[in-house]
Amino acid sequence: MPTTIDRAEAIARLPPARGCWLCELLERAEPVFCEADAVVFVPEYGVRWGHVLVAPRTHLETFSELSEERWLCLCDLARRAAVALERELSPLRCYVASLGSPATDLPMTCPHLHIHVVPIYAADARPSTVLTWSRGVVVSSAAERAELGDRLRKHLSG
Repeated sequence: MPTTIDRAEAIARLPPARGCWLCELLERAEPVFCEADAVVFVPEYGVRWGHVLVAPRTHLETFSELSEERWLCLCDLARRAAVALERELSPLRCYVASLGSPATDLPMTCPHLHIHVVPIYAADARPSTVLTWSRGVVVSSAAERAELGDRLRKHLSG
């Protein structure tokens, strides 16, 4: 079962980034689903169990770099990921948010555009308490991420 560690321990475990950390994650992540230039994957470090990321494979930092077609593809994948999470994990709801920024001085962000899809189980959960590592980080093994990916994939491929 995935475990929760504090933010400081999670940051200490992260390998030093050679460049864009999301590009590096995409290199080693096992995709749950791919479409065109977009990928859905379960991050090793998440804000809740079931948290998935949707990202373009190519490094893009701003919305203006995305064509409308590519943006709609990312949004459709995020919606489909939320549906898959609803069907497999039965959360009360899912948060869907794009939080990346090319600004280098913002905490908890990355310049590579991406979308978070996070299942929510507590009725009183708020974005400010969920979309952060301040209350802990869920760490999962490769086997746990693969098992969840298998469960979600059947809903994404249809």
